[in-house]
Amino acid sequence: MDSATLIAWAADQGYDQLAFFVDYGQDNLDREFACARINTQKFGVPMEVINIRSLRESFVGRFPFPLNLYDCTVKNPLGQITTFAMSALVAGIGVLADRHTLMLGIHHTDIELRPVLRKSMDTLEDIVNYIVESFADDEHFKLMLPFGKTNRSEVIKIGQRLGVDYVNTWSCHENVGSPCNRCEGCEERREAFSLAGVKDPQLEAGGIKVPVRANRTSVPV
Repeated sequence: MDSATLIAWAADQGYDQLAFFVDYGQDNLDREFACARINTQKFGVPMEVINIRSLRESFVGRFPFPLNLYDCTVKNPLGQITTFAMSALVAGIGVLADRHTLMLGIHHTDIELRPVLRKSMDTLEDIVNYIVESFADDEHFKLMLPFGKTNRSEVIKIGQRLGVDYVNTWSCHENVGSPCNRCEGCEERREAFSLAGVKDPQLEAGGIKVPVRANRTSVPV
């Protein structure tokens, strides 16, 4: 939901975008990928897939792998390391693709609930710059958090103004036809729409309205 809004915002601001979708074996992969595809296509943004699913397969039986990145951030004792590692991976690949600005859809609500998140993001920019500037004097890496001072409910209002179709965004932790309305992802989404004073169109539609285009054995690029 936040990433879809970020794509719309960056398009409205005139940024030349390249979106990255990280397949790390999340349980709700099918729905997340389908929604990522439809939103990037809607705003004319190319999307590349970073497939690190084998990491989950390697760690099964040794570490409990979370349902999705939200669980990484909140519950898992290794969560901050996981979030930092994935962000650093995308930043590194972006630099290799000659993209020296990384935008993330992290908003003020995220930072408020997870104070260490801000520090880890500041550290990420410093580390990537340390590497970039060691071999390129005229290059500088920049991390942008456009919604860093914006609450999630306001992010929804921004997305509505920019034409984001929130029917085709996925917050539920489960890989099911309709949102479970029980998990923390659904609870946060429900709270955000309530605070924004608008109805969640996905609940009225009963789920996403695009074909599910991803599966566990093959994710097309």
